[in-house]
Amino acid sequence: MKLTIEYDTFEIGSDEIIVTVKNITGEQNEAYGKTILVGAYPEHYIEIEMDGDWYQLGLKHNVVWNDFGAALRWGEEFHTTIQLDIWDFEWIEGHYRIVMPISGRFYSVEFEMIK
Repeated sequence: MKLTIEYDTFEIGSDEIIVTVKNITGEQNEAYGKTILVGAYPEHYIEIEMDGDWYQLGLKHNVVWNDFGAALRWGEEFHTTIQLDIWDFEWIEGHYRIVMPISGRFYSVEFEMIK
């Protein structure tokens, strides 16, 4: 499994981050063969690293989204857009990561936020 984003640095004020999940695993799953299951919102979340520890960002109140996910066969990709204005957080310069559930495990991809 490979989790990537389009860039590793974003400017404060950016609207979104596009995440790509690609199934490159050779692992066998009894129920789905080599298919991986990508979880849906609200299971994705963003964390900020501060003093060596990770802290999860909360969502704003009244946030609404479509509940979606994907089942990916080996070699297939899934793209999802993470909107940055739904988080109840004033973005600051720092080190962040997006965490996503995939087939019962959590994977992350890290990025920097700059001015």
